[in-house]
Amino acid sequence: MIGVFLQRMKNWLFLFFLLISYSMLAQTPVPIDATKMMRYRAFPRDTIWPKSSNDYYDNYSNQLGLFLHGKYKTTRLLIKDKESGKTLDYSPKNQLFIGPGFTYKLIGNGLSLNFGFLSKDDEKEPTKRIDIYVNIILKKVVFDFGFRYYQNFTLKNPGDYSLSSLSTNETYVRPDIRTLFMGMGAVYVLNYKKFSYRAAFTQTAIQKKSAGSFMFGSQISLQGLVGDSSIFPASAGLPEVTTHSSLYLGFTTAYAYNFIIKKHYFMALTLASSIEFGKAVTVINHNDRYNNRMPIIRFQPRAVVGINKQKWYLGGSVSGDYFIQLFQPSDSRFDFKIRSANVRLFFGRRFNWLSRKQLDK
Repeated sequence: MIGVFLQRMKNWLFLFFLLISYSMLAQTPVPIDATKMMRYRAFPRDTIWPKSSNDYYDNYSNQLGLFLHGKYKTTRLLIKDKESGKTLDYSPKNQLFIGPGFTYKLIGNGLSLNFGFLSKDDEKEPTKRIDIYVNIILKKVVFDFGFRYYQNFTLKNPGDYSLSSLSTNETYVRPDIRTLFMGMGAVYVLNYKKFSYRAAFTQTAIQKKSAGSFMFGSQISLQGLVGDSSIFPASAGLPEVTTHSSLYLGFTTAYAYNFIIKKHYFMALTLASSIEFGKAVTVINHNDRYNNRMPIIRFQPRAVVGINKQKWYLGGSVSGDYFIQLFQPSDSRFDFKIRSANVRLFFGRRFNWLSRKQLDK
């Protein structure tokens, strides 16, 4: 009897320890990355993760950025007759635009719309414009492309030309004058390991420490001006100028610096200048007159201030684009200059729209 009892006890003990072992084995976790496990449990789903990071800036280009912006742009077309000393000061009707936009990786686009309650424009002769600006900012290289087309200009200084046909409240409007500007360029960022161009101008990165960098590159620009009749008022008694065009290619030097104040507040300053060589053609009295190949200087200052936090950002920017001719060729009677400025306000937010597996790639 005792032997049978002991044998049964051995069987029950064997089954007991077998169940205990199986239970412990079932509770053993599957080996996974402990860092990922802690990350997933400690943070909510909408946590923003940088794509890359160093001591000076975090790169958030892997996040979807949505923003709302408003901008006000001015353009001036200055044409000087060196013999009479008079200068035409034409400008399209300036307007205020607002619209949404997005940024993701290398892609960024902002839609600007003009609403009637934002700007007062002449309904009979509205300004026609196409304004496209594409900016591709890589870690080491920045690419720019711009296209501007304006039609319908207003003379800002009609008093200089004794336009007696105008009443006190009237303006001298030229709906036939059309201008075209197209340019592209690229610069190389020397101090790309510490300075982030994205942090200042596209907000797809956050600069953590103040840093700056020199940039070098090249650009090409094409300008055109066309009128159905002379761009000068008939009462001015000046030669008939109907067309002017120019093509320039040059080298660009720039310096930019990001000032970081109290971690999230920033101010970014950039000054780019280029010397460009090319050729200008002006049609006078229906005959072609070619100007000499003279260099021009192009200045492009820009300033941005704002707040750049992990999930949201806001700020404002001011930029300009100015062309200055260094030397006046003896056989050129007219001097053409184009100046533009842009004021922009923006507010945006970053969204983590990727799965956790994609975030860890």
